[in-house]
Amino acid sequence: MPTLKALIFDLDGTIAETEEAHREAFNRAFTQEGVPWRWDAPTWSGLLEIAGGRNRLTAWLAANRPELLKGEQAPLLLDRLHGAKDRLYREILEAGEIPLRPGIRALVAEARAARLRIALATTSRRAIARRVLERCLDPQAPEWFHAFLGHEDATYRKPHPDIYRRAAARLRLQPEECLAIEDSAIGVASAVGAGVPVLVTVTPYSEGHDFGGAVAVLSDLGEAQAPCRLLEAPSDLSPPPPARTDLATLRRWHRQAVKAKRAGRASLS
Repeated sequence: MPTLKALIFDLDGTIAETEEAHREAFNRAFTQEGVPWRWDAPTWSGLLEIAGGRNRLTAWLAANRPELLKGEQAPLLLDRLHGAKDRLYREILEAGEIPLRPGIRALVAEARAARLRIALATTSRRAIARRVLERCLDPQAPEWFHAFLGHEDATYRKPHPDIYRRAAARLRLQPEECLAIEDSAIGVASAVGAGVPVLVTVTPYSEGHDFGGAVAVLSDLGEAQAPCRLLEAPSDLSPPPPARTDLATLRRWHRQAVKAKRAGRASLS
């Protein structure tokens, strides 16, 4: 039976609470560029089902202002709006307005102490992902990761399994020897498609979504003063500790998930 040898983290919404910052950056970009658009929370929640900021912008325009995607000026419009959004998102990040998600710091420290490999598999570009880790986790955090995969490293975006297949390969591990930590349905689909067991920590934008195939769904990883909540799991899954989902718990869940898969039962139905 494969044992847990690596944790593969998503970034946005999983390591750091970036999703609201991305929405705010788009809205500031629209204002700055003089277009009368504003994405509210429900609109952004729907757009998060699409991987990549530029792809989300394109999809929204296709549904709401399709005429702007016609002709030679369309790529220039996308470049201008998405470029402004990226600059404004960096301003929010550098201002220290993006918090780390509960339990991340403790779990990463525990994994490093146990010499468990850690990796990143994100649809964000490597440069911005690196800066998020530096600002939100630790200035040296990018150097802690044994594999660091961003937008540039996958031919296909999530929910395609490409990035998780590549992450496992770079770690020189079998997919079953890894555990992914995700926050979205498209992230879960990506990991499951690659054969990587996956745990979900939801955000306000993803709570209640269909995470079929996940090992379990949690409110977050939890901290002493703010315990995590187990939202969805197979009935035979061992419960997490009272406060924080620690490495010992993840090892048990990973073992149970691999055993269940080999027995022919999906983790979540």
